[in-house]
Amino acid sequence: MKAPIAAIAVAAIAALAAYIMLSRDASAASPGDQAPLTLEDLVQRAPPTSGVYKTKMERAKRLLAKDAGDVAAMADMAELLLESGGGSRPLSEEQLASGRELAGKLGKLAPGGAAAFRAQMALLLAEGQPEEALQPAAELLKQSPGSAAAHFSAAQAYLSATCSKACAARHHEQIAATAPEGTVFGKGGRDGEASNNRAAAMWRVMEAGRTLAAGAVAEPHNTRAQEAAEASRSLRELDAFRVSTSSELFSLGNCAVFEGRKLDGKRCPAPGEDPFKMRKQKQKKKKAAK
Repeated sequence: MKAPIAAIAVAAIAALAAYIMLSRDASAASPGDQAPLTLEDLVQRAPPTSGVYKTKMERAKRLLAKDAGDVAAMADMAELLLESGGGSRPLSEEQLASGRELAGKLGKLAPGGAAAFRAQMALLLAEGQPEEALQPAAELLKQSPGSAAAHFSAAQAYLSATCSKACAARHHEQIAATAPEGTVFGKGGRDGEASNNRAAAMWRVMEAGRTLAAGAVAEPHNTRAQEAAEASRSLRELDAFRVSTSSELFSLGNCAVFEGRKLDGKRCPAPGEDPFKMRKQKQKKKKAAK
């Protein structure tokens, strides 16, 4: 496995998901209108440039001014407000509240529609719930099988879910490494929980690559989709029978950005943490505060 290449690919995909969703007309542009997409351009979960953000937001506002019930424009605005790099960047309470309100409206105006699933997925990712976001991601793909943008968004959810499981794997590895003598582990033994989470993370990162490949098939003339599919080739070619280590998974998913933050209700640990020592310190602080 070429970990450095794969790591760049995954980070690229995460940023590309936001880029495509904010540039839904990319497929209509001539290849000569923009520089070819490279991995180096997209190695971070970077936010859209202020110019792109402003242009897309103004467009959404114009469409909604003409038709307040335009669910596609409403979903565009929700995604803009909730764009968080797959949950890697905290948003303001105002942004979350506005995005949550739009997602709620879409759920009532277009229940079961692609627009509602787009907004719901963006909201769940912004709230740090990537595992929950996989459900609307799957529904979005059912509703929009021919959309490369939909596949990019779903891939972003899979990548953030990869990090959620990689964080859980690291946490359980740290428990196993620092557990006091006599600690009783579950059915899977000392490494059981960590192993299960590593396998789950592996599946999610490979699924991100497969989803991007499907997006390229869905829009064969979309240059950006083709470039992203090629960039993610290394993910699809990972050996499913050789589950990566948690360190490799962190590298693959560019997961260090989540350290110290909560994913799916659990704090993502930094390397070298001692869960038992941290728990004792926390209990000591609680007692001192009483």
